[in-house]
Amino acid sequence: MRSRFRVQGSGFRIQDSIACLLLLLAVNAFAQDKPAASTGVGTLARDVSVKEDGDPAVIPEAVVQSIRRGQEYLKKAQNAKGSFYGSDDTGPVSLAILALMVDGSVPGRGPYGREVARGVEYLLKNAQPTGLIHSKDGRTPPMYNHGLSTLCLAEVWGMTRQPDILPVLKRAVDLIVRCQNSKGGWRYSPSPSDADTSVTVMQVVALRAAQNAGVFVPEKTIKDAVSYIKGNHCGKDKGFGYSGPGGPAPARSAAGVLSLQMCGQYDARETRLGLEYLEEHAAKMDKVEHFYYTQYYAMQCMYQARDSKKWNAWYETQCRNIMSKQNKDSGALGGLYETGMAILAMGLPYRYLPIYQR
Repeated sequence: MRSRFRVQGSGFRIQDSIACLLLLLAVNAFAQDKPAASTGVGTLARDVSVKEDGDPAVIPEAVVQSIRRGQEYLKKAQNAKGSFYGSDDTGPVSLAILALMVDGSVPGRGPYGREVARGVEYLLKNAQPTGLIHSKDGRTPPMYNHGLSTLCLAEVWGMTRQPDILPVLKRAVDLIVRCQNSKGGWRYSPSPSDADTSVTVMQVVALRAAQNAGVFVPEKTIKDAVSYIKGNHCGKDKGFGYSGPGGPAPARSAAGVLSLQMCGQYDARETRLGLEYLEEHAAKMDKVEHFYYTQYYAMQCMYQARDSKKWNAWYETQCRNIMSKQNKDSGALGGLYETGMAILAMGLPYRYLPIYQR
């Protein structure tokens, strides 16, 4: 059943909250019952067909091995303090942690339990009293880091109930709520100034993950976000603009569509047209600007759309595009940021992480 927000009192709740309990059972069984793999990429369309029972989809062996090589690269790249060589920014670190968790690891458990635990501890150490999760020497704009870090902690909290995460997570959510601007969006700085689609999607997904995990998010925050995102839709051009209804491109269109889906707007006109825009650009996705960012969000858009035939075709094509860029020796798919996003895009059918479930 598709998850939707429902108003209860002054906030909103997820209808299928029991999914978290089922997820924990799946994670506990991971070591003994890992999802099976098929024999090759050629059978991909059959293997990843949409299932309604909540079981992880079967992922082709070629994709499984690509994911594992990427995870091994991340494992070797982690340093003693819990961040990764090449970046101390909490945003890329969060993507790497999620990528290590994509097939079942949690702090202290699973093939990458140790690395996940170290990464989570690093995020907690970089949580500021204001609620902002951002390393002092971070080079990435603060709200990029904060949105991804809030998402990561929400996923870990939802799966483990690790007690030291909850107060940090609540402060992080409160900061996102405070920093929403008058139009309903967010941008680089932790203050209610201007806004853009790219930063906004990160905050919306983080709020959705936190709400899934039981953290309160005001209804007004979501309504205002929907209003802002729809205001960036480009009408007859189908896609979404960066900070207004002009100049659609695959990266920001994927961000816009997923933002609306995360707010429960699965059947909105802007969502449907945005999906059409992405489908029209499917053949050019291997050369799209901001390749990994686009793949990360577009894969989730197509998965959430619940069209089995279109999803299978999209997944097969885009996994091939992603794997073609993997370093055969190191397993890297670019740097830390790119590798994390690529693994999360290809590993979405595992469905261990709550935010990647329907």
